[in-house]
Amino acid sequence: MLYVLILVTAPILDAFAEETKRGAPEAEPKKVELEAGVTGTYPAVRGNQAKYSEYRDIRGGTLGAYGLIYFDFDDQTGNFVKFNALNMGYDDQYYRLDGGKRGSFKYFLFYNETPHNIGFDGITPYTGAGSSTLAYGGPGAASANPSTWLPFAYSTKRKEYGGGAKVTLLKPFFFDVSFSQEKKTGTKPSGAEGAVAAFGRAIELPQPVDYQTDQVKAEAGYARQPFFLSLSYAYSQFKNNNDFLNFRNPFLVTQPNVDTLTLPPDNSFHRAGLTGSAKLPYNSKLNTNLSYSMARSDQNFLSTIWDAGVRTPVTLSSNRFYGDVRTQNYDFVFTSRPVSFAEGKLFYKYYDRDNKSDTVVATAGGATTVNTLFTYKKQYFGAEVDFSLQKNLHLVTGYKHVNLDRKRNDIPKNQDDVYSAELRWSPLKMGILKVGYEKLVRSAEFRPQGLAGDELVELYMRRFDAAPAIRETFKASANFSPLDELSFTLGYKYKKTSYTATLLGLQNDERTEFSFDVDYAVGEFARLFGYFDYDERKFTEFQRRYAAGANPNPFGIQNATNFNWQSDQTDKTFDFGIATDIYVVPRVLTLRLSADYLRSHGTNDFTYFTNAALTGGRNNDNIDIGNWGSYKKEFYMVKVLYNVTPSTSLTAGYAYEKYSVSDAQYDGYRYTLGTPPTTYLTGAYANPDYKANVVFFGVNYKFQ
Repeated sequence: MLYVLILVTAPILDAFAEETKRGAPEAEPKKVELEAGVTGTYPAVRGNQAKYSEYRDIRGGTLGAYGLIYFDFDDQTGNFVKFNALNMGYDDQYYRLDGGKRGSFKYFLFYNETPHNIGFDGITPYTGAGSSTLAYGGPGAASANPSTWLPFAYSTKRKEYGGGAKVTLLKPFFFDVSFSQEKKTGTKPSGAEGAVAAFGRAIELPQPVDYQTDQVKAEAGYARQPFFLSLSYAYSQFKNNNDFLNFRNPFLVTQPNVDTLTLPPDNSFHRAGLTGSAKLPYNSKLNTNLSYSMARSDQNFLSTIWDAGVRTPVTLSSNRFYGDVRTQNYDFVFTSRPVSFAEGKLFYKYYDRDNKSDTVVATAGGATTVNTLFTYKKQYFGAEVDFSLQKNLHLVTGYKHVNLDRKRNDIPKNQDDVYSAELRWSPLKMGILKVGYEKLVRSAEFRPQGLAGDELVELYMRRFDAAPAIRETFKASANFSPLDELSFTLGYKYKKTSYTATLLGLQNDERTEFSFDVDYAVGEFARLFGYFDYDERKFTEFQRRYAAGANPNPFGIQNATNFNWQSDQTDKTFDFGIATDIYVVPRVLTLRLSADYLRSHGTNDFTYFTNAALTGGRNNDNIDIGNWGSYKKEFYMVKVLYNVTPSTSLTAGYAYEKYSVSDAQYDGYRYTLGTPPTTYLTGAYANPDYKANVVFFGVNYKFQ
């Protein structure tokens, strides 16, 4: 990238040597800015190092020096070059070069790396972690003693580079093209079922990641009032250098063995689009967006499967699967303001997802299965009208109708009607106040077919993504700046969804949000920033536990093995932050103090509707879960900024960060369960808590 920068900026360096012709008017001075800086950090981290550095390259107990370079050149005749570089030499480094001539063309080049650190302390009984083959020694099951297992790290890295150019020289025509390539490598967690007669045996596996994604985008168009027209094309290709993950299955009777987990297949994506708009009489405008896309993939099938510990041949109607999904989208919006007190919008959208993939019949162990293809069509139309009631008072009303048809056995059709209204008031140009209401009424056709035995439970279940529902949303916000030194924002939103026809499944979803932000300047002495966000979510789910062959009707018998139960899940999250800049010496010495406290607490209140099911000392109080995905994060910082000269500045400071999790799924984490083990885990996402004390010092220099 530095070599490219030299080549691109060479003409600029020559420009400095040119002399102004005698007698010619003096040209505007060229703009040249160069900023370079480096920040040294030393973090002392106790706990989970990977969680602390999840998306950054910073390690506890290691001194780091993170640099930045910013270059900006403008010759005041339209030619410009900009260059950005951050964290050079680290796993989260970033470079971008922009340049061109305004009104003629622009170009850009970029390169960046992004790590994702999941866990540095993983252990596994397998050799070959991170490869496509996992094995362990011995003729029987894997070792049940984690102290004998091998260490490895769950971590991936993305490397992406690309560039593009846009030509506007031939106005009103324009051309735009870009490309990028992304490579992702490393190891991530995946899971496999034990492949025995019944479920309940799990294996956590280190899965290899070796992906490459290539993308090309092109656009050509015409832009001159009153018309705009654009043709675009996008192509993406994904390649995975590992089709399968082969591993020994410790639960299979036949030992040693080779079991197989399929990995993401290669695929490609094409999309062509047409976007246009035209201004019409009576302050009207028509916008349209048309697109067609095609996604394809293919994969070889396995010829055998493990069934109850025995390798069983599979008879297939085809040994290879070809995936082919095609989508069409037509979107039209007409806006008009025929009179001064009202502005209207009419819209229509059609979306068609046509799944042309292979249908494959598989027979194994006397059982036959056929893959179901997911296809649907969605249309919606509606209108919105903005009434100007007074100079600073507007009422916006809207209606939308949605038809959804899908190939699905239980609920093939949905119809949504959405009504909305919002009042907007902007008094004295100090700000704006909004109050709004929206109501969604969803109906559904319920048509289960061919149900028998345990499948009869489908008569009472309604899956929430398609179930009939009524959703009401209230929202209000205020954004005011009564003084030049003071501005604040208030926001409130309440949304409740009731699934009116659901007997078994999610019945209620209730959410409340509140936010507050303030910015206040105390003359030339200080500036204060603050915010508070609160979010509460409640979910009510009603279910039934029933024995095999029993009646799943929730109005049926209630006993120890056939009973109804309910889950009331609550998640509360609040985030409070405050920061202040104290100008000890205005424009020379600044002290910044900041703090952020984020906490999320989840609970799950379970209720059994018959005491006969509460056996073994359980009751409706001690079966509840008091830590359902709860976590807390704290951050505090003291920072000093000292402008030594107009060109040189120094920074120094201290930061403290703490993260802790309390989750019933991970408390008391164990790598194996049962004797002999029924579960083999590797430590993925376990023990994420950490504390970090960080000191830092930086120097920055600007040349103009």
